[in-house]
Amino acid sequence: MPTLRLFSLAALCLSLLSIAGFTPADERPPNIIYIMTDDLGYGDLGCYGQETVKTPNVDRMAEEGLRFTDHYAGHTVCRPSRLVLWTGKHVGHTGLIGNRDRMLTGTEHTVARLLQDAGYATGGVGKWALGNVEEPSEVDNPGHPNHNGFDSWFGYLNQGTAHNFYPPFLWDNKEQFALSGNALMTDNPQARGRVSEKRETYSHDTMTDRAFAFIRRHHEQPFLLHIHWTIPHANNEGGRVLGDGMEVPDYGIYADKDWPNPEKGFAAMVTRMDGDVGRLFGLLKELGIDEQTLVLFTSDNGAHQEGNHEVEFFDSNGPLQGFKRSMHEGGIRVPMIARWPGKVEAGTVTDHPSAFWDFLPTACEIAGVEPPVDTDGISYLPTLLGKPDEQEKHVYLYWASSEGATSVGIRQDNWKLVKYRANGKKNKGETDAPETPAPDDWRLYDLSQDISEANNVAAQHPDRVQQMLAMVREDELAGFEETDHPVAPVSAEDKVVVALVGDSTVTDSSGWGKAFAGKFRHDVEVKNFAMGGRSAKSWLAEDRLPAALEAKPDYVFIQFGHNGQPGKGPERETDPATTYRDYLRQYVTEFRAIGAEPIIVSSVTRRDFTEDGTIRTEPTADDVYGDGVTRPLKPWAEAAKAVAEETGAPFIDLYQVSVAYHNHLGETASWDFSPKENDITHFNELGAEAIANLIVDELRKAEPKLAKKLK
Repeated sequence: MPTLRLFSLAALCLSLLSIAGFTPADERPPNIIYIMTDDLGYGDLGCYGQETVKTPNVDRMAEEGLRFTDHYAGHTVCRPSRLVLWTGKHVGHTGLIGNRDRMLTGTEHTVARLLQDAGYATGGVGKWALGNVEEPSEVDNPGHPNHNGFDSWFGYLNQGTAHNFYPPFLWDNKEQFALSGNALMTDNPQARGRVSEKRETYSHDTMTDRAFAFIRRHHEQPFLLHIHWTIPHANNEGGRVLGDGMEVPDYGIYADKDWPNPEKGFAAMVTRMDGDVGRLFGLLKELGIDEQTLVLFTSDNGAHQEGNHEVEFFDSNGPLQGFKRSMHEGGIRVPMIARWPGKVEAGTVTDHPSAFWDFLPTACEIAGVEPPVDTDGISYLPTLLGKPDEQEKHVYLYWASSEGATSVGIRQDNWKLVKYRANGKKNKGETDAPETPAPDDWRLYDLSQDISEANNVAAQHPDRVQQMLAMVREDELAGFEETDHPVAPVSAEDKVVVALVGDSTVTDSSGWGKAFAGKFRHDVEVKNFAMGGRSAKSWLAEDRLPAALEAKPDYVFIQFGHNGQPGKGPERETDPATTYRDYLRQYVTEFRAIGAEPIIVSSVTRRDFTEDGTIRTEPTADDVYGDGVTRPLKPWAEAAKAVAEETGAPFIDLYQVSVAYHNHLGETASWDFSPKENDITHFNELGAEAIANLIVDELRKAEPKLAKKLK
């Protein structure tokens, strides 16, 4: 019998109350399996109108569950779409609007982490696009699934290598798992290490077997399982090198079709995947957990036209215009099916507009977990349970992209705005695309009458266009603001000024200051008065206070400690039991005298690990470096907390949360935050982003009024 993770009673009680049909007799909250296919189009399934490619098991899933007609991916391409899914934030708030490299920091509130903390076993197989592992030495990084809520992950840790379905190895958490009989092509630079000349073990089959093994291992406890299949994506490099990027062991029932080989391969991949869906439901029934398990099936974006596959061959986008990389419906509207016997009514259909960022709050509600306050998502559990009158709806849905001819998509009710970038190259399949878009070319469609987006009605409804643009502009979303839609200026009287006071760990160059400033809306101005090498004592002695007071801040973040330790010299040293507290009291008094709200922040920890792999928090005999500075900052953190309690100042215990964070990451992954070798104090850009995220989370609790100004 597997070891069961303790499931919190509070989470269980919330779950029982939140789900209709759940009774105290149920032993545990439901399991959740999220199947994401790769580049599967809206029209590639029989239940969505496909007539040639056979998908009997997915079609049966729709017959036994709920089919969504208006479900949307997080983006038009892979990596940003997955980031949206994990975090419950649309691209306007994740900031990732294209397929460029992006690594999670380990501070994000992923759906896996939220359910893991509530007692769920969490696992995933397939493509993980947010860790950027190029070399084995890079595997233990903050973006690894194990540092972002997943107990286990089996598959790819690099988006590019996931193009190859016959790789020499996959990743089993942080260890390489060799795939027998596979060897890379080495004599063609166009292959880019992503095409195999020897092909024996098909990665899709191996990953699917691992997914089923996870279910067997954890079927006696609540679990969250992400099955992120890499098919029917093309091997783009294989298409260029071999003329066929549709990698599959055999063509199956399509072997004798008079079709081009890439089309046989595409159809075979879809039907192979469909067979695995059938195997999955057979396993759930075998284990007696079919009625305890919600299964969701979708695709990461619209249909692709890569690897010599033609999207028109099987009419993969159905009635929709555009495909992958387009803001038209064919690029972002995706199939979505939910099956949960006894909870989701069989054979039902919903046109409720929903999107990837809704999965996090949905999973949280099902598991009895409070979702983060900054999620953009809305739980679609009422829709799953057949209660449309209880379903909250989005004010609007939003996408932005740096790829393709279309840069922004906005849906409000049945109105859809699509922005063409000036001189953007028209994608094939975008029938309404202008040959030479104007600088401000917004196109409006009425999806209730025109699902194909063939008729631009912007000229007939100019007020609607302006209303939608004004609504989105007010929210200051990434990817929206261009020269033709500038943010309205904010008067000095209406602007909130935030001052930062501290040492080098607060500066813009080697601390968290710049990253933290980027978390606020445009009506907040952050002024950084931190200075490297200063302590609470020397910063005042150098007469730096007047400049900070003259800035007339509304809020002041105060963080010192690093340079006040023994060995730093008499001009900087402070005693955490006496003088350090006196200086903090002086800061509070001085800033309150001008009407500012001081916020005391305890020192961010140094990344100094003990032999047992945890952050050093207590001094030892040899616990010094450089000129004799004691490494642990715990006494200064405790002093900061005491002064905050004494003065009633809001307090952010950055020391404690950063210690916990680095203990979670471990020493190897934490080194990814160092700007140079052996620097355990300062941060590079990734580290600054992580620490800023920690501060933002604490700010929401410490000073809710200012937190409302966060993006």
